[in-house]
Amino acid sequence: MIRHIGFLFLFVFACNVFASPTNRGYSGAPGSLGRCSSSCHGVNQGTVQITGFPTEYVPDSTYLIAIEAVSGLPIKNFNGSVRRGTGSVNAGTITAGFNTVTYSVTQETNGIRLTPNDRQNGNFNWRAPTAGAGTVRLYVAAHQGDRNTGPNSTISLTATEAVIPQPPDAPSDPVPAMAATGVATNTSLSWSVVPDAIGYDVYFGNENPPPLVQSATSENTYPLPGLQPGTQYYWQVYAFNDNGSTPSAIWSFTTMTAPDPCTNPSPANGAENVLIGAGLSWNPASGAETYEVFLGTTEPLGTVGTTTETVFSPATQFEVGTTYLWRVESTNSAGTTVGQTWSFTTEAESGADDSPVVRGFQLSSAYPNPFNSNVRVNLSIPQAGMTSVTVYDISGREVATLVNGTLSAGEHLLEWNALGNAAGIYLMRCLCAGVTSSQKLVYLP
Repeated sequence: MIRHIGFLFLFVFACNVFASPTNRGYSGAPGSLGRCSSSCHGVNQGTVQITGFPTEYVPDSTYLIAIEAVSGLPIKNFNGSVRRGTGSVNAGTITAGFNTVTYSVTQETNGIRLTPNDRQNGNFNWRAPTAGAGTVRLYVAAHQGDRNTGPNSTISLTATEAVIPQPPDAPSDPVPAMAATGVATNTSLSWSVVPDAIGYDVYFGNENPPPLVQSATSENTYPLPGLQPGTQYYWQVYAFNDNGSTPSAIWSFTTMTAPDPCTNPSPANGAENVLIGAGLSWNPASGAETYEVFLGTTEPLGTVGTTTETVFSPATQFEVGTTYLWRVESTNSAGTTVGQTWSFTTEAESGADDSPVVRGFQLSSAYPNPFNSNVRVNLSIPQAGMTSVTVYDISGREVATLVNGTLSAGEHLLEWNALGNAAGIYLMRCLCAGVTSSQKLVYLP
């Protein structure tokens, strides 16, 4: 008999722990303390209903969730919580509403319960988690009436995360690059292809913000009309799809200006006794892409050739004792700059005395070529005189001077060590006794 009484005492104690209206953490969610024991209740009938919990939730949105005893006695108490998937991690945030209060225990840190007890209904707010939480579940364990006679209700509701249509990402990787300078006047705009975009709106002009110039193009390029030289332009691209549009940053660039005029002519302006076999040369003009050479004895001068180099050899020798006019026009995509008109007078006809000078001057082919460090050339001069041997890079910038002074007659070995310079094509120009000779050097370190 004593053993029987002891067993009964333990059983009632267990029911009181699980069914007490003051208990917390018994929502039945994973990781909670459990839920009310059905062995303590269930004598009478009753139904508890949850409304307002969505079957599909919008991330970071708030929902009003109601609990109500739709039949039977009022709700004695309930414990509720929302978890991610089937795990124990909280999903979103619960805040108290009508007849409810939140609680926090080790096993359930964001729970909700009834207060005061024995209410017909109550409600609370659930703020859904941010995007990426996936499926969530609401767990509620409630009992009605007296803790020893009322029924239990165990409820589990599931909500899936709504997929919210998104506009595409912003366009990026502009060409011309942001704040680029020296851009050609006949350029095109381009940008990276944006995933999920079905088209682009292009804005362009010299105002900030720029106006719309192309609507709903499917290409990620936009050809520009002829632009003004030395002008700053602004542009922007909107990527769009059926869910909206997203703008890029406002980018800008500045077009190139017309090149500088050519300077330092050879033969020098006003020179006399110029050899009839002389060539023409000039200093590189900043920004120039090509040069057009004009030559004649009277204005207007005719075009005799176009070159990308800064030396030019006429197709025929000059006439003796004749004054020539010439100029060089530098050109790029921004325009053409007309240079000064220079003049020189050739030597008077004097027989063969000077011809050995012309025939004797010789600049041999560079060797080795291509080269990886040092390159050599042989220079043969028939008589002493001023000689200039200069090396230029492909942009016309002087990178080395091998000779600039008087050389004696005879053979001279010239050498250039290109270490420290970038790989590429260089131009060696030699000016001696009014004759210009040039050749290309290929540096491959």
